[in-house]
Amino acid sequence: MSDIQLPPEVEQFIEETARGDRSTALALHALVCAARDSGDVIFNDVAILYRENHLRMLRETGGDADKEAGRLSLDEVRTHLSKTVLPRLVQEGLIILPPGRALLARARPVPCGHQALQYQQRPASHG
Repeated sequence: MSDIQLPPEVEQFIEETARGDRSTALALHALVCAARDSGDVIFNDVAILYRENHLRMLRETGGDADKEAGRLSLDEVRTHLSKTVLPRLVQEGLIILPPGRALLARARPVPCGHQALQYQQRPASHG
């Protein structure tokens, strides 16, 4: 999906978990790739990776990625993630979101040996 190479078992986990749903696969891939050593993930980093991966996949399948890039704003991606994709991942038990906007995620181990992502709200910096 992106230039970031994930271990084969992580790619397999994403593929199996997504069950052919491109939004789920893009979100999981972005969440894993954006994770820092501490397990923290900045929501904006996830949105950027999600958008880049979406455009890359569109380009690879012969779609007009340049036109889509001009149309698809990061605000639209953030809204799609926060209102549609992330709640679905919560429903499937893959992530935990607190009330309000998810700004930061922290990975935590789950029994299957993979990581679920737990979102923790942090105040936005004003500067």
